Amino acid sequence: MPFKEIRADGIGGNLIKRIRDQWMLIGAGTKGRANSMIGSWGLMGEMWGRDVAVCVVRPQRFTYEFMETNGTYALSFLPGEYRSVLNSFGTRSGREINKVEGGPLTPAYRQGALYYEEAELVLFCRKLYYQDFDQNLFLDKAIVDSCYGDGDFHRAYYGEILEVLVKE
Repeated sequence: MPFKEIRADGIGGNLIKRIRDQWMLIGAGTKGRANSMIGSWGLMGEMWGRDVAVCVVRPQRFTYEFMETNGTYALSFLPGEYRSVLNSFGTRSGREINKVEGGPLTPAYRQGALYYEEAELVLFCRKLYYQDFDQNLFLDKAIVDSCYGDGDFHRAYYGEILEVLVKE
């Protein structure tokens, strides 16, 4: 089924539920050298007069390397029947296996970023800003205790949404 391009403000559905419940694959890199990981935390909205998507990646994740060295990334939202595939992307490291090749998903590249043909929604983003989470800036210390017990704080990437594709 082919994609059609829409405006970012035309994305349907509840974005909070989409990120929290449906999850996404954060893809970065170019053909021959790319990786993706599951993402279940993030934001979308208006920032600096632009449509922006924010995703978070821990520095020890293999995808972090690709986020750091590439100017763009893609957020691929897959239909529910791919939930077990998403689980495997969250439990297996790209350092150990090549998640892009030979799997049940079809990798593709656009806007300099990795995405998947099976996705029902894809956001292509150009990095604008990043920020490392700092334990001293959390006002609710329970978040640090429950989410960062190992001190492995995320880096947040703010990306201008360049293009949005949905399945027709």
